[in-house]
Amino acid sequence: MQQQIEQRISRLNREQLSPTERETLEGARGFLQQSLRALKESDLQRASNLAHKAGLLVEAVEQSQ
Repeated sequence: MQQQIEQRISRLNREQLSPTERETLEGARGFLQQSLRALKESDLQRASNLAHKAGLLVEAVEQSQ
């Protein structure tokens, strides 16, 4: 799931994003990093929840395009 979200983030063209959308994307990256840390700590539920939050933020930016 984390890898898929990272791919979606990388497909977005930062130059075409508004400052608010960029901020949202940075929030998604933050959740994604926290998710990866939780995964390394074997906290699968927390990793899943954080990845889900990241995915929702990425989806919001994608839909605004």
